[in-house]
Amino acid sequence: RVTVRFGKPMDFSRFDGLAGNRFIERAVIDEVIYELMTLSGQEYVDIYAATVKEGGAKPAAPDQPSARIPETAAG
Repeated sequence: RVTVRFGKPMDFSRFDGLAGNRFIERAVIDEVIYELMTLSGQEYVDIYAATVKEGGAKPAAPDQPSARIPETAAG
C-alpha cells in the first residue's frame, strides 16, 4: 500500500538574493531534510549510506538521540 503525504508549504523567501552561499544552501537543504524526516517518521542520520555498507560507520541505535539535528527555523 502506498501513502502520499503533503507537508506544509515551505517559505525560503528570507534567502532571496543569497544563492551561491554554501552555508545558506546547506541551511535550506537541512530544513527540507528535517521536514521529510518528520513526514516519514524516519530518523535523520548524517552518514552516507555507502559508508555504512562498507562497515566504516554504524548508524545510531534507535533509542539514542540523533547525532545532529539541523539548526533551522524548522527545528
